[in-house]
Amino acid sequence: MAYNHRASQQFYGSQQQQQQGRGRKKEDDSDALMRLPDKEIAGCINDIGVPFTAADLLKPNPQQIQMVLEWFAELLMNTTRETIDPAMRAAAQDICGDYPDIVPNETRNLMGFFLNLRRLMIECGVNDFTFSDLTRPTHDRLVKIFSYLINFVRFRESQTAVIDEHFNKAERTKARIETLYAENQEIEERVNEMRANQKALEAQVKEKTARNDALIGVLLALNRNQEKIAEELERNHTTSEVRSYGPLQLPLATMETVSRISSMLEAAQSAGSSRSLRSLETSRTPSSAQIKKLLDSRNDREILDGLRKVISLMYQSDKCLQYFSAVVKNAASSNVEVKKLVYIYLLHHAEAEPDLALLSINAIQKSLTDTNPQVRVMALRTMSGIRVPVISQIVSLAIKRGVGDMSPHVRRAAALAIPKCYRLDPNTIPQLSEYLFTLLGDNQYFVVGPAVSAFLDVCPDRLDLIHKHYRSLVRKLVDMDEWSQLATLRLLTIYARKCFPRKTQKVKKNEVKDFYDDGNDGSHEATNGDTDEEIPVLDPDLELFLRACKPLLQSRTSAIIVSIVRCYLYLGTQEYLESAIGPLVALVRCPQDIQYVALYNIVAVAFQAPKLFVKYASHFLVRAVDPPHIWRLKLEVLTILFPHLGMHYRGIILSELEHFSQGTDPDLVRESVRAIGRCAQTDSKTSSYCLRLLLSRISSIDDNVVSESLTIIRHLIQQNPDAHKQTIVRLASYLETTSNSGARASIIWLVGEYAAADLGNSIAPDLLRILAKGFTEETEEVKQQIVLLAAKVYLHHLLQNPPSEKSPQPEKNDQIQTDSQNDTAWAAGETQNGYENSANATETEQQGELSGDDRITLLWRYILLLTRYDTSYDLRDRARMYRGLLSDPKNTQMASLLLLAPKSVPHAPSPSETRRDLLVGTSTLVVGPDSGPLGLAGYEPLPDWVPAGQEPDRSLREDGLTVESTVTRDSSGLTAGQRLDKALQEHETSAAASGAARKARVGAAAGSSMGNKSLNDWLDEEEEEEEEEEETSEEESGSTEYETDSEEEGTDSDEEEDEDEDDEEGEESDSEAAQKRGLLNR
Repeated sequence: MAYNHRASQQFYGSQQQQQQGRGRKKEDDSDALMRLPDKEIAGCINDIGVPFTAADLLKPNPQQIQMVLEWFAELLMNTTRETIDPAMRAAAQDICGDYPDIVPNETRNLMGFFLNLRRLMIECGVNDFTFSDLTRPTHDRLVKIFSYLINFVRFRESQTAVIDEHFNKAERTKARIETLYAENQEIEERVNEMRANQKALEAQVKEKTARNDALIGVLLALNRNQEKIAEELERNHTTSEVRSYGPLQLPLATMETVSRISSMLEAAQSAGSSRSLRSLETSRTPSSAQIKKLLDSRNDREILDGLRKVISLMYQSDKCLQYFSAVVKNAASSNVEVKKLVYIYLLHHAEAEPDLALLSINAIQKSLTDTNPQVRVMALRTMSGIRVPVISQIVSLAIKRGVGDMSPHVRRAAALAIPKCYRLDPNTIPQLSEYLFTLLGDNQYFVVGPAVSAFLDVCPDRLDLIHKHYRSLVRKLVDMDEWSQLATLRLLTIYARKCFPRKTQKVKKNEVKDFYDDGNDGSHEATNGDTDEEIPVLDPDLELFLRACKPLLQSRTSAIIVSIVRCYLYLGTQEYLESAIGPLVALVRCPQDIQYVALYNIVAVAFQAPKLFVKYASHFLVRAVDPPHIWRLKLEVLTILFPHLGMHYRGIILSELEHFSQGTDPDLVRESVRAIGRCAQTDSKTSSYCLRLLLSRISSIDDNVVSESLTIIRHLIQQNPDAHKQTIVRLASYLETTSNSGARASIIWLVGEYAAADLGNSIAPDLLRILAKGFTEETEEVKQQIVLLAAKVYLHHLLQNPPSEKSPQPEKNDQIQTDSQNDTAWAAGETQNGYENSANATETEQQGELSGDDRITLLWRYILLLTRYDTSYDLRDRARMYRGLLSDPKNTQMASLLLLAPKSVPHAPSPSETRRDLLVGTSTLVVGPDSGPLGLAGYEPLPDWVPAGQEPDRSLREDGLTVESTVTRDSSGLTAGQRLDKALQEHETSAAASGAARKARVGAAAGSSMGNKSLNDWLDEEEEEEEEEEETSEEESGSTEYETDSEEEGTDSDEEEDEDEDDEEGEESDSEAAQKRGLLNR
């Protein structure tokens, strides 16, 4: 056991407190050295795929911390709570005997997981890890634990290559030791044999020794003879041939033999050393022959080494089919590790070698009857994963055996194998349906989850298999894993639509008086007639499912929360959906990818129930760090909620939009302008303020912003043209400074459409005169609108001054001039009539030579003459068409139908309007129109409600347990806040009816005393009116658009009386609604 200085220091007395303080300081220094910043810890945990932020570290959630630690344990120790569940269950049975359920399963598994996790912490360096770190984690402890874990993982990842190298070196050393040991054994056997034959060998040795001695004597004699012969040769060197040379050949031959033997020994030694070097080199990079030799070995260690080399080559994209037969024959091995690697190899290469893969089926079938459940699971998983259609029936039989297995892990593997078998052979669907029916009724929740997933893949229309297990599935929903919960929620949503009819019940409305109403004024008599409302009535089984979904709103998986919202939106009531809005909005605080998906789903839900998001409006305000795809959706949500918010929040949103519209990001500026327009269209109370904001953006240097602003202004003016005549005059003044062709064209169109009806009090003729002077310098788009303006002004002139029945005779003997002659006459008379410039025109008017009617006619002809010689074909064709329509002053019906027809009021839809009908919680909703007309692959719209009377019998769902009765919602059980909410909703309904009647009476008639005014007179008068309006708005700002919270709480009790009684009643209803909202907010 390792030495723990903390445990040892507790036995020291007060004399060693200083040393204890030093030791603690050193430990704190080591912890400080290992500690990581909060953001770095959160980033590392996010990188492994677990949503985690620094805020979660400051305020830890035990379930989330346990999930993160479980991931680390699985990464480093391959241990989870599921893997230790069998051991902990067996221990509980041994300890508790007949009462194994005394300790809950979750607590039992958590205790076992803590023991494994503590061993991991000790290896990582955390020696003081306790059970409270799992159940009651704190910030300091989590920072230390996660810092040590992350540093350990980083060290493990950085030193993996070194560890593998040392491991391989150790394996090679072990193999070398085993080889040397075998050689040593052989040498010892030979030594023992030699000892046994020692006596016989001793006699042979003696004989050989005697012979060696004799040979030595002979050699000595030969040496002496050689010396004598040498002496004789020296004496007789003159003689060429010596007769006694024959005896000299024997010692020379002996010496050559000895030298030859020594050279052979040296060559053998060098060859042996080179061979050993080559064997070391080949062991590092094994050849295919060596791998096959390892695979053919009888030693499990060598087989395992060969399989590891094959798997390594396989994941390096090398060709490994040459080892197929050598690998397959090891499928019958009793070693579990060998089986795992063989099965991995089979799953990858069985499709390429189907004939050889069939050779392993027999061995895999034998593994299905193994006593180890893990081996049976691997065998079933491998057999179903071999994509060879011939074995489909064998796979079906294996699944049948797995369905009836005693181990739940084997049954789970059987459920996962059913879709694979179906893809191999769809004709096995009858047998697979029976297996699914059995698995859906399993007692283990982690078996039922994969069975539901298999059901959705194989036979999603066979809802008759679900009837008997419906309530069991609902009860097991909370215990399933995340993937199984998603599949079960999807299945039960479809089941509810097809098996539970939509029923409603009419009940009487409770008459709720105003908060400050004494009941004697009779202000609600108009609403007493409609006292019935329809409320949905839920089936007991459906309500059982909806209640079972509520605990899942606390899930750590965002997909489950979105699925619950989908269930409540399409199946439940308003109360159920309201309970799910909070968790859905909480996803906006998640990482950006989850935010993006969550906001699309929030937009889809807000289209159908916007009032539920009112109290969460502040969560959708744009932040400075939001990327474009996030703030676009946030702006859309704010515009959807805008008409349902109080005046305080409306002011905040408009202030935010005004700020963004003045920013430097062009995309954000444009989107803000569009959002202001959508807010103005949906709420008439703030439309005037929105209009002022948009008018301030016309002078922007961004043409797109100017174009968007004018488009929205045009939409607002078309909603109520009579109330915006002064706005049109103000827009006309921008023609002097605006150079954007689209903006100028929009302004000219507005003047011609709404300001040219009454020529006596209109700026249209004067504006047409000014535009005619610069006609040739305008763009084609602006020229088209000028021609259209001229046609409308001339048409109004003809309608207000119809010609007499007898037109005056021409002076030239009833001679009719052609169009060209008229144009020539007009061109010749331009200078004479004083229209060459504005000074001459003014002088002519003062002289009274031409009347106002003649001036409009001459302006019309002058515009036609300019367009006649323009370079644009389209412009000339338009002018020719207008001239044909207005050629006969007595017949203007066709021209009125084409030019003065009423235009429909345009509406700027929300950007996600095209996604309104898409299903919440699907990928098609996020992708949108780009997914095609039918959506992405696998997308299916939700089925319609089954008609009443055609639903299946309720007795089919009986499983021996009764469903809890539906909770009755009586008004007596409501809280005070809920009663006020209900009263507010009913009051808003009645207030909306009175407000609609009041809007119908609103209208401002144009002033009849304007007379013939020029454009400058109009603008001067407009500036004076704007100053008066600004002074009035400053005085009344506290009671209109920018009400404070205190004013919303009901301080407007002393309202001034108006002359009009209808307006007074409308204002009182608005103030009372504001008072109730203030009370609710408080």
